[in-house]
Amino acid sequence: MEKSSERSTLPLDMIAAAAFEATREGVRSSQVNKLLEMLESLGDVDRLLVFLAYQVAKGQWGRGMSARRLYNILKDYKSVEKAREILTLFKWLYEACSHRRPRVRPPPPEPSGFLEELLRNVL
Repeated sequence: MEKSSERSTLPLDMIAAAAFEATREGVRSSQVNKLLEMLESLGDVDRLLVFLAYQVAKGQWGRGMSARRLYNILKDYKSVEKAREILTLFKWLYEACSHRRPRVRPPPPEPSGFLEELLRNVL
């Protein structure tokens, strides 16, 4: 996958893996919502990543696996609009996992096909 600030496709498997891990790590929904709020407030993706690191340091993101995935996704995007789209998808998948508790294996570092597997388990 190309590394540019204007990718044409979103890394949906990585977003799904991050959302699944967030539910497994006990990240509260308020923390997920806070990311979207802070993106709107700060208006800058890099500053949002600083906020995410701050939240991890405070223990708000469990072991931090999901936060690391989000960092790896968002670091290549400078567009607030794309970051908003990514975080919205993350939130929807997080909520689906929270309510349905899918029975899937933890995602590997490169979770190719994970979105499809996750959706099959929550639908």
